[in-house]
Amino acid sequence: MIRRGLQKAVRRVCSALRAHRAGVQRIVLVLLAAGVLVQVSALWSCVLTRDSIPWNWLRTQLSSSAYSGRDTDNSACAMPVRFAARGKHGLYGIQYNTEGLKTAYEQTADVWAQAYENAEEPVVAASAQYRTALRGQMLMMEYNGSIPLHIAAGWLGSEVNDGLADCALGAVALCRGEDGYTLWLRDSESGALLCANTAVDDSLFDAALGRFEPNDCALAADQEDAAVSPDLLYFPGGETFDVMSFQAYSGGDGMEELLTVFGLDAQVALEHAYGTDGVMVYVSGGSTVRMAEDGSMRYDGTSVRLPVTRGHDRLMQCVQTGYELTGAALEAIDCGASPALIKAYTDPDSGRYIVVYGMQIGGVPVDNAITGYFARYEFEGDAMVHANLALRTCQSTGETVAVMPEKQVAASLSSPQDAVLSLRYIDKAVGTNSSWEQLYDDSTDDLWNAEDGWQDTPAGEDGWNDVPAGGQTGDGLETSWYDTTGTPVSPQWYVLRYGDAENLPDFGPTISPEEIVVIQADFDRMIQGGGAA
Repeated sequence: MIRRGLQKAVRRVCSALRAHRAGVQRIVLVLLAAGVLVQVSALWSCVLTRDSIPWNWLRTQLSSSAYSGRDTDNSACAMPVRFAARGKHGLYGIQYNTEGLKTAYEQTADVWAQAYENAEEPVVAASAQYRTALRGQMLMMEYNGSIPLHIAAGWLGSEVNDGLADCALGAVALCRGEDGYTLWLRDSESGALLCANTAVDDSLFDAALGRFEPNDCALAADQEDAAVSPDLLYFPGGETFDVMSFQAYSGGDGMEELLTVFGLDAQVALEHAYGTDGVMVYVSGGSTVRMAEDGSMRYDGTSVRLPVTRGHDRLMQCVQTGYELTGAALEAIDCGASPALIKAYTDPDSGRYIVVYGMQIGGVPVDNAITGYFARYEFEGDAMVHANLALRTCQSTGETVAVMPEKQVAASLSSPQDAVLSLRYIDKAVGTNSSWEQLYDDSTDDLWNAEDGWQDTPAGEDGWNDVPAGGQTGDGLETSWYDTTGTPVSPQWYVLRYGDAENLPDFGPTISPEEIVVIQADFDRMIQGGGAA
């Protein structure tokens, strides 16, 4: 009887298992998986102790991932001209080298982004404090021109507080001290030195410094040299650069591409082009391009449009659009140079956004002695409505020149304090006219109104705006005086600032003492013991 009952029970259980086979299998698998996880956890708890886990590495990876994906190509229009990094093992420096500076910028972009975003309200600092900070572990960049800090930070996907947003970025340094990190900024317009406390992940900062091996350079801050800015880099010997030849672009090859860059229908504009008083006029739709034989170009219209943005975002979009226009224009005329942002601001009178671009050759800035820039753009609403360009081409002469070492230049400056030295090509712009009212009767403003104040004096009174000799009438300019030959130009040292603005010479913000700008073409042999030829 009992046996018969057990048999019936077993049959019922087997029948139930057969009916719910799939569900039972899932339960068994879950139990097995849980058992495996428990065993693995117990095993790793014995192997991975707290001390064995690479916490610093994990923190660096997490920090990096938070700032990954930055499009540093957007900031190519304003690469630094100098870069330095000082770690535990020494100082690394590089200057006037496009590819090298771009690499250094990209390798430290995440650190700069953190420093900008976490910076507190700035205070005015003394040069002696800056000099002391630079002697410790630090990253430093120096720019050419007057670039708003909020633009530089925006390229990295970060923001800055209102106290720093409109600072014109001349030089920036991130220094680590006993009390944490400080961000140092030299305003290229006012010359003011600002300092702000900030926060940066230690492991990220260490990783950035570790990417640079010390090389054969020194920092002025280490030399007790008060004549020059403490962030000036010293390199032994004289660095070698190309001697360049500049000349005006007056049309021909590349004109179709140039018109297309500015949104004109090139085929229509070329077909209906006409000339008057040495000026070619191209019209397409609502846009007009006027081109003079000296390379002077004026654009008026609304063919170049912007996406709808506001505030700082709009200015950044204008900067980016100006970069694309300038790069495309340089490529169209086969110039041989790259675009470099000089200035970006909002005009207080018209409310227009103004973006000014120059050129660089191998990382060395090029100054146009007549105009002060290569291109100047005005943006209003959602369009670029006006532009002035001084179209110049440049070619290497095949010759090179060794430039006087920075330490020797600094030694010649006995009286100045914190002088900012800059290496640059000065394109004499032979054959360029600066009086645009004579070229365009409908012009109401001086289109070559240089952004740095050199043209504040009427033409002819200070030597900067002298019109080249040649036939000239009240109705326009004849073409007999145009110079079609290039002028060989070597890079030279210039002093951009003597301490405070009150100490600047009367004749302008840039001076070129004779003992500095003289360049020995035979310098390499001279420093090895030979006499100059």
